[in-house]
Amino acid sequence: MEESKISLTDYEKQLFKELLEIVSVKKLSTTLRVAGGWVRDKIMGKESADIDITLDNLSGKEFAELIKESIPGTRGFGVIKKNAEKAKHLETATIKIHDRWVDISNLRTEQCVDEEKKVGTPVEDALLRDLTINTLFYNINEDKVEDFTEHGIEDIHNKVIRTPLEPAKTFADDPLRVLRTIRFAVRFNFSIHPDVAAAIQSKVILVAIVCTCVGNARRKGGERENNEGICFDARRRKWQCGNRNAIQVRNAALLHEAAREF
Repeated sequence: MEESKISLTDYEKQLFKELLEIVSVKKLSTTLRVAGGWVRDKIMGKESADIDITLDNLSGKEFAELIKESIPGTRGFGVIKKNAEKAKHLETATIKIHDRWVDISNLRTEQCVDEEKKVGTPVEDALLRDLTINTLFYNINEDKVEDFTEHGIEDIHNKVIRTPLEPAKTFADDPLRVLRTIRFAVRFNFSIHPDVAAAIQSKVILVAIVCTCVGNARRKGGERENNEGICFDARRRKWQCGNRNAIQVRNAALLHEAAREF
């Protein structure tokens, strides 16, 4: 497993120091981790303001309440409730600390609906994410990057897009992850792993994603962009990347062909 170090900005150093002080003063056994895109971007040498903190024994709301009472000047505290219909499986607290927003939630688990187990393990959380490049954690307590899939850092360095579990399983959990796969491949100019490409061609996955996206576009007419930055231009009948240059995504041609069945 490859190792990687990341550099912190002055804001990040101060924020993490204050969060660890809360853990110490309140005598918590909590491990604080920054998850996902922030870690990915740092390893790629990019800065990111998207700080998502995960907890291994508290809810985001519980820890955000401690932050509010411990760090002067915090504001904008709110809670986004979980909503399975919108693929929002975790309750997330959001709070503004020193004029920057921070999201806080517990580690995810497949048993998130089970009242007996609301908090997952880092491994569970990593395996339930969409792509290996988004499964990395920065362990604030130990000042180190954690790669529980053992492929996240490697795939960033090798510029490869793959899923942490079997692609069919990852995409079946949420078909819109197919679009995220394409979006990240285009955004970073990464190649899609052959196993993932094969899964995208599965008729089951194709039908699921087309029903979700093309159906909405046809009902509304014209060009409509979904949440993943991919849009279906009903007039030109092409799938395109939802950026200003309207770059056509070649990988999404498979989805366009499947749309003809409807």
